[in-house]
Formats: sequence, C-alpha cells, structure tokens
Amino acid sequence: MLAGIAVLVVLVAGLFILLPRGGADPAASGPMSPSPGPSQADASAPSGSVSPTVTATVGPAPSGDLPSGDLPIDPAVEARIREIIEQVPAIRGLEPRQEVPFRFITAERFEEELRDLFAADNPPEEVSAEEDVLKRLGLLEPEADLEELVLDLYGSQVAAFYDPRAGSFTVVQHREGVEFGSSDAIVVAHEYVHALQDQHFDLEGTQVTDPAEGDRALGVLGLIEGDAVAVMVDWAVANLTFEEILGLQEALTPADQELLESMPPVLRRQLEFPYTDGWAFVMAIRADGGYAAVDAAFGDRPVSSEQIMHPEKYLDREDPVLVELPDLTTTLGAGWRERYEQTLGEMLIGVLVADGQSAPAPSVPGVLPALPNAEAAAGWAGDRLVSLDGPDGTWAVVWQTAWDSAPDADGFSAATEAAMDDLRFPH
Repeated sequence: MLAGIAVLVVLVAGLFILLPRGGADPAASGPMSPSPGPSQADASAPSGSVSPTVTATVGPAPSGDLPSGDLPIDPAVEARIREIIEQVPAIRGLEPRQEVPFRFITAERFEEELRDLFAADNPPEEVSAEEDVLKRLGLLEPEADLEELVLDLYGSQVAAFYDPRAGSFTVVQHREGVEFGSSDAIVVAHEYVHALQDQHFDLEGTQVTDPAEGDRALGVLGLIEGDAVAVMVDWAVANLTFEEILGLQEALTPADQELLESMPPVLRRQLEFPYTDGWAFVMAIRADGGYAAVDAAFGDRPVSSEQIMHPEKYLDREDPVLVELPDLTTTLGAGWRERYEQTLGEMLIGVLVADGQSAPAPSVPGVLPALPNAEAAAGWAGDRLVSLDGPDGTWAVVWQTAWDSAPDADGFSAATEAAMDDLRFPH
C-alpha cells in the first residue's frame, strides 16, 4: 500500500489527514467531509488544559515576509477562525490541550508539497508493485499511471489537511479572490476536530504503519474521518443558514467534478469511503452512547473496512479471520519473487465485483447507494493476496479468501468470475 496520504487508505496509509473538496456539502454528496471515517484515553481536559485558541502561522504581513505559496490571513478571517474553534470543543466534548497553528496556501503550493510528500513516502518500487496488482485485478487500465492519477485526484479534491507531526492544519485556497465563506468555515471545523483527536488519542502514534495491512488502516481512518464529519455536520447545522448549507454545493467546480468522475472507481471509492461510510459508522455507534461511545471507539478501534460498513459487526467484535499464505516463491521455483502482499477487505472487494460500475445517483440526499453486486462482498470474513513476478515477464496473483458461509463464498466466486471475464489476459 502506498504511504503518505491517509485518505486514500488502501493505496495510501500515511500520516496526513486530507480533506476532499467534493465532500463539502453533506446534503449534496453524502457524508463526505470536505477536509478523503482508542486506548481508554481520558477524554476530559486535564486541569492544565488551555482555552480554545488557535495560532496562525502567517498573519496580515507583507507578501515579501511569507514563504512562497503561503497566503496572508486577514485579521477578520483569523477572528472568524477563532470563533469556530471556540465552538467545536463543546460539540465534540473534548477540550483543547494546546494551541493549534494553521496556515493558508495556494493550490500550486499544495501540489508541490503533495508531490514531495508522495515521493518521500512512496518508493518507486512500491508504487510500481501497487500499480501492477491493480492492473492485474482489472481495477486500473493497462496504460494508467497510478502516481499521476493519485496526484491529480488529490491536487483537485483536497481542501485542507491536518499534520499530526506538526500538530497543525493547512487550508488550500483553490480559487483566487474568493472570500472566506461557509465552505472554508466547515473545513476549519473539520480540521480542528482532527487536532482535538490528536491531542486526546494520539493519531500518529496509533496509525497502522504496515503497508500490507491496508484494510485495517481503512477501518481506523473511517473512525477518524467519520468522527470529524459528524462534528462538522453538527457545527454546520448549528451555525450556518439553510442558504449557506445549500451554497456548499458550489465548492466543487465543474472541472473538478469532471476530473473526479473520470477517475477509476477504485480511486474514487477509496477517497470517499472514510467520509461516507465513516460518517454512517460514527452515527451508528453514537446513537446509543453519544460522543462518549466514539471516545471509547478510539480505545478499541475498528480493524477492517467491514466493521465500518457494518457497525453491528464492530459492536459485536466480529473481527476478520487470519488468512496466511505459504512461501509461494519456493512452490513456483527459480526466478520468482514476491512483489506485493495485501488484505483487500470488503470495501475493495466490493469495487472489484462491481466490475467497473459506479453506485447509482442518491435517491435520498446524504445517503450514497451501495455499489452494484455489493452483496457479493458482504459475507467477507478475511483474505490475503500476494502478487509475484517470474522469469521472462511472467507473473501470478494468489488470493485466498474466507467467508461467513458457503452461500457467501459461492456468491463471491460467481461475481468475481464475471468480473474476471472482462480482463485482457488469460486467467
């Protein structure tokens, strides 16, 4: 799994919490957060906790005093941000423990930083192996360039990100001359939730760092982003007018929407999942226990995309079964090497059996329909996949799955065979 951008979890399992712009409107596009879902940590503020404050890393200074690509922040905007971050802790029930720096940057600056971050955290060989296995499964076209697709997608969709290493957040200004509005306000609310999560639950220290455990990382990210979306929506309902909420639909330009729709379904689903399904997950566990139940979930985090998609399986602690594969290079013989290993999980298997189809348009605002053939992935119990390269350009993918029942296994097998029929190579 690629590393460095936490939103694209099966492809990316890193340290930054990114906010996709397309999710700015919970009514228009579902529970996506516009900012890409706990040891028993004490959720109450310690006696020495600071008051809700935020520190701007840049202020209304002359442009020559700012790093290239950083934007000055008008005093009125800073005052508005302070107001927002004073409101968020009361909604979430977590008091701030330290100040949270922030900055505004241009889209061009963000694209540069994103490319540098991607290169630093994703060695070319790992990117190549990830790309190859997605193509071998039919999830990417043969001519696709995974790195460029990811950079294009995030360059256009991300509105903000929180960096646990610095304890600060960044807002990306994609359009010049646009005043700080409701779409910016919910971005700030969302990112400040991440700061509170980090201060109370240590986001960086509890990340899933094994790149071969992408589905487990996706479960954790669904909780993190779902929590932030839930608070963001609560804040918006309490502080924005109906007209302002409707106006959030304009956060995504037609060009950005066109680019999003042109992306392979696997990348779109990975971008949206932590926000859409994560929000639904948090609302489900919050229904009985409030935000205290969400705090408890940070001490006993979801361990799979399945648990995010089916909160009852999390509450019943229906964890995935361990699926182990033998050393396949010994079996295959000389010249073979293992390049990639991963647990795909229910979310990614759902994309595979959908066979290139996207979910239908929502019939209820804020509720995204399931992908076609979703039932074929719903009985997932565990899996393990290994991709290998052999001599003279040969390759193999070995994938073992476990299912809740024999009918579940049969349904998956039939749907997978249908999807594989469209592949451009013998199988």
